[in-house]
Amino acid sequence: MLSKCEERKVPSEVRAEPRPTMRNVTRCAIEEWIWENGCRERRGLLRCRMVERRPAPLLFLTMNKKHENQRLLQMIRTTPFDGQLMICGPENYIACWVPIDPTSVDRSSEGAPSTE
Repeated sequence: MLSKCEERKVPSEVRAEPRPTMRNVTRCAIEEWIWENGCRERRGLLRCRMVERRPAPLLFLTMNKKHENQRLLQMIRTTPFDGQLMICGPENYIACWVPIDPTSVDRSSEGAPSTE
């Protein structure tokens, strides 16, 4: 079965910075949080790198499939960790081929007369 793809720009990795008031910020806790919030369905993380910095470490995360980094970025921006949202952003954008979901509905043709 062939799937259609399109070229898009996606983050090469996602930078996350816990707020200074966050506790429990360990690599294992972050990986578990990401895993439980959609990473499992997307085949997991390729890399979770922590740079120790005070008062809070910096994390650089990359999904197994680069095109999933945009979803990872969105998840971190909208899902609280330790009761708070992290500060995050994309690190460098790269172009890659992204599969087009064949189950998604093309809303651009809604309301158009049927050709069947």
